Amino acid sequence: MVTMAGYFGTYFRCMHAYEKGEIGNYNFDSMVADAFSALHCSIKSKNISSYSLAKKFMIRESEVKYYITNNVPALAVQLSHIKDNNDVYRAIDCLTCYTKELIREDRLSEIQACFHAAFELLHEGNRLIQLAVENMFIYSVSRLLEISLNVTQPIRTLFLNTFKKEYCKQINSKHP
Repeated sequence: MVTMAGYFGTYFRCMHAYEKGEIGNYNFDSMVADAFSALHCSIKSKNISSYSLAKKFMIRESEVKYYITNNVPALAVQLSHIKDNNDVYRAIDCLTCYTKELIREDRLSEIQACFHAAFELLHEGNRLIQLAVENMFIYSVSRLLEISLNVTQPIRTLFLNTFKKEYCKQINSKHP
């Protein structure tokens, strides 16, 4: 059965192997085009809804570092120091610390990229990745926003617009 996760997984593994120098120059654009063409044909022939397809695609632990690096290129060097590609918590911690630093410096455009990466990991990642984002990123960033007087209103609003459901869930769990 053709799944989106299979094609994205193959793409991420090839990109990772290419970056490590394990494979030579590879035409990734044609690979992605072929993968999506085959996936589109499979979806049309099986009448698969986009919702059920989206539920099948999950980012795995081994793809988190690469995903963050693509969305927040400034973290590439820091993430490269993490030896274990499956260490989700260290990768999310790296994203969290960098985001908190950006919040203190009031750099809204970079904060948006970090929030977007965390949001996508939260909604497209497997359960371990979701827990890491909830327990580390959302908790730490929300604590900073609650206690810091220097944080501007646009940053607070952006956080609430992005993570309102998860933030409310954390607040309600603190006060039973």
